[in-house]
Amino acid sequence: VSHIEKKVAPYRVRIARTKYKLDGQRKSCTTHETAMGNLVADAFRVESGADIGLVNGGGLRSDRIHSPGAITLLDLFQIIPNDNTLEVLSVTGEDLLEALAGGLPTSTGFPQVSGMIFEYDITNTGERRLLPDSLRIGGRPLDPLKVYTVAMPSFLASGQNGYANFAMADRISIASPSLTRDVLKAYLLHKGEIKTRVEGRSRNV
Repeated sequence: VSHIEKKVAPYRVRIARTKYKLDGQRKSCTTHETAMGNLVADAFRVESGADIGLVNGGGLRSDRIHSPGAITLLDLFQIIPNDNTLEVLSVTGEDLLEALAGGLPTSTGFPQVSGMIFEYDITNTGERRLLPDSLRIGGRPLDPLKVYTVAMPSFLASGQNGYANFAMADRISIASPSLTRDVLKAYLLHKGEIKTRVEGRSRNV
C-alpha cells in the first residue's frame, strides 16, 4: 500500500482551488454552457493569447461535479485524459460560423467557449440550430471577413466532431506546443483561485 501511495501522492497535490462548483458531467458539457467548459476554454484563450478559446464538450471527461475547494493533478487527468495538444488556428468569421454551426448539433461537439457568446435554438435541426446573428467576439458582432485566432484541442483542429473546415485553416505556430492538460495546469497555477461560473456565453432561446 505504501508503494502505491508514494506513486499516487504527487497527483493529490493541490494546484489551485475553485470557489464555486464545476459541473463536469458529460450530460451537461455536451448540451449547454458549464463552468467546467468555461474554465477550460478560458485557459486555452488566455495561455495562448488567442481571440477565442474553444473546447468540445465531449472532450471534458471527468463526468462529475467538482465541489468547491482543491483542484489536484488527478482532477486534471480526469477532466482531460486524452493527450491532445493545443493548436491555434487563423480563421475568418465566416469560417468560424460554419464550423460552429457544424459542431453544435453533434452529440459531443457542443462548443464550450471563451472570448465569444452565441445563441442557439435546440428545436432546430442540423446547422440551423446556431443563430448566426447572435455571435459576438470580444463583445462585438461577428465580422464574416475579419480573421480571428482560435485556440482549441488538436482533435478539433483536425476537423473532428462536425468542425470540418477547421482542418483546412491556417495554423499559427506556438513556441512550445503543449498538451491541453498542461495548458490548463499552467492557467490554474497562474490564477491560484478560480471563480468561474456559468455567465451566459451560450444560450438556448
